[in-house]
Amino acid sequence: MGSSLQRFQSVLRLGGSARDIMKTKLVYASRCLREEYKRTLSSLFDAFGSVNTLLHDGCRVLVKPNVNFPTRERGVNTNPAIIESLIQLLMDSGVDEVAVGEGSGIESDTSRIFKAAGYDEIAEKTGVRLIDFDSSEKVKLDVPNGLALKDLEIPKPLLDYDVLVNVPVEKTSICTTVTLCLKNLMGTLSKRYKVKAHLSGLSQAIVDIHKAVKPELNILDATVGMEGFGPISGTPKRTNWILMSRSAVELDSTVAKLMGIEPSDIEHLKLASEQGLGTIDASEIGLSGIDLSKDSSRFAVPSSTPNVPKGVYLSLGETCRNCICPYNVAIFRIDKDQRLPDLKGLEILIGKNAKPSGKRARTLAIGNCCKPIQDKVDCYVPGCPPPGILIGDSIKVLCGIEKEPTRYMRIWYELMKQIAS
Repeated sequence: MGSSLQRFQSVLRLGGSARDIMKTKLVYASRCLREEYKRTLSSLFDAFGSVNTLLHDGCRVLVKPNVNFPTRERGVNTNPAIIESLIQLLMDSGVDEVAVGEGSGIESDTSRIFKAAGYDEIAEKTGVRLIDFDSSEKVKLDVPNGLALKDLEIPKPLLDYDVLVNVPVEKTSICTTVTLCLKNLMGTLSKRYKVKAHLSGLSQAIVDIHKAVKPELNILDATVGMEGFGPISGTPKRTNWILMSRSAVELDSTVAKLMGIEPSDIEHLKLASEQGLGTIDASEIGLSGIDLSKDSSRFAVPSSTPNVPKGVYLSLGETCRNCICPYNVAIFRIDKDQRLPDLKGLEILIGKNAKPSGKRARTLAIGNCCKPIQDKVDCYVPGCPPPGILIGDSIKVLCGIEKEPTRYMRIWYELMKQIAS
């Protein structure tokens, strides 16, 4: 265990006596038209020198895509055709082994999602191993200078491979504005530590994960992304780019600007920069193959203006977009099911110092800032922020749309119990 852990940490720190630290600030981009994924990836590797320049001879490579929903709709999961092309290039370069690993959402069955998203077909064609992180043995990994998370609970296979290649898809997020390279590493956590990340402050938790888990290489699928209520309920958006960098922070900052979003407006990127994990200053990033002033395509981000349905009373304290955005998607999904009339008479409280009016029959408080009033409301939804699904399901149960706690709620609160114990 010790030797594999030491090898994992030494490889993923992006250190090494022969490596010029400035090279980690390089971001390469290439247009990807007519689904020429292998050609595009090959050109990006060539920009670094070659695949072998980036990876160690005879190494074992673990590829971490974003595969969180059982669909083949573009923009939701990392495009499986890009992963297949990447696997072929890695195998052609002479690496010893390639595997693909993922741990999907809190209530998700990763193996089922792999199959539904087309990843089983890739494994059959290429012979790679698909690793369900959720069903794998877990180990603890200390976080150096961790603020929200002092340690991580990760799948042991993450320690068994020499190199981690991080391959997310370009999406907006109701909880973190965007989900790109840094956010994709949430998939390396056990389910209970995913809950712990939300409870501890998600943006700082994402930064803490990256302090301990640093991919050797990041490849961003920006061919078809998602805008609006991402990472699941948004709208596909085609941009036809693939980007590559050793640094997740620099790559995320570049892609944020490509999406028309200032990196400093993204809390986890701002925190990562302040804590020395990379720069979000475009003038300090070597960018090749793309002109952000000409090639950016603005993505619609989740609104931070609360959606207040007719008959619902909203009490806001000192609040931020962190809870407003997942609250909005909860209301959006209830509206999609045409059940908003069932919310009549509901009082929802969000933000520090929010206070129940005492005039409503049903009260629900959202987020860690409302913890001081949890005993004064009918339902309290913890988290910073809580997931939109948890907020929506809690509203449904409180308002009688659901007669019993949903599966998601049962799993979430069971995992909370495990954390507390």
